[in-house]
Amino acid sequence: MKILKFGRLPSPRLEPEGQRRSSYVDGRIQGRLVAAILLFEALLISAGMLFLYYHLNQVMEDQMFRIHPGRQEGQPILVQHLMVVIPAIVAANIMLVALIEWVWSGYISKIIWPLRHALEAFAMLDFRYRPAPVVQHEVLDKAGDWIQDERLRCAQLRQLVEELDAGMDVSEAKKLLAEMRHCLPKNPDQQ
Repeated sequence: MKILKFGRLPSPRLEPEGQRRSSYVDGRIQGRLVAAILLFEALLISAGMLFLYYHLNQVMEDQMFRIHPGRQEGQPILVQHLMVVIPAIVAANIMLVALIEWVWSGYISKIIWPLRHALEAFAMLDFRYRPAPVVQHEVLDKAGDWIQDERLRCAQLRQLVEELDAGMDVSEAKKLLAEMRHCLPKNPDQQ
């Protein structure tokens, strides 16, 4: 049985050491988000309970000093007050979810935008393009390191191709070709 760590989703298979792992949860941000949501919900429910307490307390005082109770028309008093509190709590939660979605999508956009432009430039073999990220994130750091490694690999390959000459010795040409083959990207299935 595999023990799950906070911030990781279960994997259908065990991964060998050194293989890339996918992390779908950013523990720092989502931990703060969960704490903020719990605090918000506690404050919201406390405010609803205080609203009910003060209003129902007033209703009870009014009813205690009444000599003849009248016929009650409509809904019971508690239901009337709950019909005010519950929609307010639901509306506040909907606004909170909309706010979180807006903030979270903005945060993700700040990561995706520079990554997308860097990869588009990389697809055009432009290794010079490095957009300044608005936010520091592990994904952007890893992508930047990978692009830098690819730039160095391609520069080395270009230098080896320039050294290759039609009039050179066969053993030297084989040696250069072996070095070029070493510079080519590895097939993930062969690693």
